[in-house]
Amino acid sequence: RYIVMKMPKQFLLLVTLALLLGSCQSGTVSSGSWQPTGGAGENIEIRADQYDQAFQYRYGLLYQAMATAPFTGRIVIVDSVEGTLYVSNEEFWYGGRRHGRSTHWASSGQKVWERNYKEGRWHGLVTRWWPNGQKMYVRVYTDGTRQDQEMTWRSDGSRFDAGASSTAPVSIPATTSTDPLTPLPGGSS
Repeated sequence: RYIVMKMPKQFLLLVTLALLLGSCQSGTVSSGSWQPTGGAGENIEIRADQYDQAFQYRYGLLYQAMATAPFTGRIVIVDSVEGTLYVSNEEFWYGGRRHGRSTHWASSGQKVWERNYKEGRWHGLVTRWWPNGQKMYVRVYTDGTRQDQEMTWRSDGSRFDAGASSTAPVSIPATTSTDPLTPLPGGSS
C-alpha cells in the first residue's frame, strides 16, 4: 500500500530547480570520486562564520553539533570578502580526523596550500604557493613526520635549496590519483 501525496506543481518545480542549481554551485572545487569508507559520510557546504556553531571538537575529534559520533565526510567552507562569496577550504574527514586532501584558497581564487592527511596527521605531499601563484615548496611527510624530500622555490619561480645546487636532482613521489584516500606509491594502506 502506498500513500499518495498531492503537492503543488510550483513546489516540485522549485525543489527541482534548487537541486539543479545546488549541484552546479561550486565550479572551483572538485572532490573527484571520493567517498568515505562504506559510502558513509556527508558533503557539507557551510559559511565560515557559521562553522563554530555547526562543528565542535571533543577529545581531539571533530563532531557536528549535537552529534554522538565523530564527523565523517567532506566540508566545503565558503567565506566572504566585501560581499563576494568564495570557497576558502575543502577538507575530508574520517572518524573526526582529517583524512585525505585538505586545501585552502585565497579570496582571489589562488590556492594557498594543499595538504594530505592520514588519520589526522600530514601524510604525503604538502604544498604551499606564493600569492603570485608560484609554488613555494613541496614537502613529503609520513605519518606526521617530515621526510628529507623537499623542493623549494623563490617567488619568481626559480629553484631555491639552501646548501644545494639549483640543478641538483630531487626525487618527489608523484600521486597519480585524484582520490585523496588512495595511498601514495610505496606507502602502506
